[in-house]
Amino acid sequence: MVELPKLLRDAAYIGVGFGVLAFQKAQVRRRELERLLAARCAPPATAEPEARPPTDAAP
Repeated sequence: MVELPKLLRDAAYIGVGFGVLAFQKAQVRRRELERLLAARCAPPATAEPEARPPTDAAP
């Protein structure tokens, strides 16, 4: 026969385990959303600065 204290302890461990998994999944989703929003809200990449012709300082 299964002892009640052992059964309750196992149930508590399982509950905590599911809680940890849910927290980790929420963290992953938050990071994905953060990356998505950063990509959408980021200013467009500017082109490289225009190349200026070299100036001759010597006469």
